[in-house]
Amino acid sequence: MTNREKVITTLAVAFALLLVWALVRGHNASVDAAKQASIATAATQKAAQFEAQKVAADKDRDAAQATAEGYKADAENFLALSMAKDASIAKLQAKIAAMKPQAPVANPSSFPTDAKGLAAAFTTEGFPPSEVGPTMGFPLVMAPPMLGLIQDGKQYPEALTRIDALGQEVTLHEQKETDLASAVDNQTKRGDSLDSALADSKAAESDCEQAGAQKDIVIAADKAEIKDVKKQRTTWGVIGAVVGTVFGVLIHLL
Repeated sequence: MTNREKVITTLAVAFALLLVWALVRGHNASVDAAKQASIATAATQKAAQFEAQKVAADKDRDAAQATAEGYKADAENFLALSMAKDASIAKLQAKIAAMKPQAPVANPSSFPTDAKGLAAAFTTEGFPPSEVGPTMGFPLVMAPPMLGLIQDGKQYPEALTRIDALGQEVTLHEQKETDLASAVDNQTKRGDSLDSALADSKAAESDCEQAGAQKDIVIAADKAEIKDVKKQRTTWGVIGAVVGTVFGVLIHLL
């Protein structure tokens, strides 16, 4: 084998080895690029999923906040209704305080038993007897109970007024208590809604962070894919240069 043939054979073998290396390197780079592209696609899908979850969580948060505002308005309304009753209660209390002390129920056993004394007592009450004597126009034994009825009867209208005022006051206090209970109930519901809004807000924040993390993965995968593509181009550029050189040498030798 001449020197020329040896050189040609050596160049051919070297070229073949370089071509095999380039093919292997190019294949690996293609595989890596495809892998990075797959990673980027999966990360993009996950990012979209987290962004959709964030949008839903934001809507839930806004709805919970709106509900909380509704409960706040209701609570304030019930509280205002309760406080408005204070003026009416104060008026009733002043009316009751202005009433004269209620006289005790008449005790017939304390009344006089003689006709003269009974006649004077009836006269004091505005019912003077038409006659004074053993009968007073009716059996004397009936006079004390009748005198008690007259005395109690005079107190009856004011007693009814007092009872009515006290009844109204009790009713207002009961309504006030009901209003306060409703205000507390709505405030409790408002607190629950705000807790729910806070939880939804945290969920949205977490989804946003996870979506950002997936986007970072996409960016990293895109960069790696670009790097692999550049690597492929560099490899084939080197091969092209070597092929050109080898062919130039072979042509010169031949």
